[in-house]
Amino acid sequence: EMEYVDLYLVHWPQPTKTKETWQALEELQSEGKIKSIGLSNFRISDLDEFLSFAKVKPVCNQIELHPYFQQRDLREYHRANDIQTVSWSPLGTGEWNSVAASEKPLADARIKQIGEKYGKSPAQIILRWNLQLGLTPIPKSSNRSRISENISIFDFELSDGDMASIEALDQGRRLGGDPNDTEALLDVLVPA
Repeated sequence: EMEYVDLYLVHWPQPTKTKETWQALEELQSEGKIKSIGLSNFRISDLDEFLSFAKVKPVCNQIELHPYFQQRDLREYHRANDIQTVSWSPLGTGEWNSVAASEKPLADARIKQIGEKYGKSPAQIILRWNLQLGLTPIPKSSNRSRISENISIFDFELSDGDMASIEALDQGRRLGGDPNDTEALLDVLVPA
């Protein structure tokens, strides 16, 4: 039996429910049932409204973030408001989207070249890039060797030039659900 939850997130902005949901989480946190509370997929406009009523500031906002979708403005907003950016789908992969593997950041020639320079895989390069930006990447894998590879990113550091090369890959290209799209919200809440 669990006595508390380490981190509980509100998964998607829902204007008619977010305030009520957050207040319930604040209460659970005050009772010691949740250590930390945070958000997922909230945009700047959502956060502006959210911070107007929240008594407890969210510790994080988990957002889609990878080399092709870097969300610089939202990351800066997080920094200015002391909210940790957590990158979901930091590798831009996943079978949940219909994007061909050849069109995802792991297949990008520039990322592969940087990996060759350091003797690291494209995944390791992307995860290290996240860390050097001060982000918290959460890659998903059930493959034991990939999990081990994803953890092995603390024995090197990307140069400023390599960081800039990855920054230049930003296409503003979302590969997952878009909080601006109510259909995407339905897909997340009620999968087909």
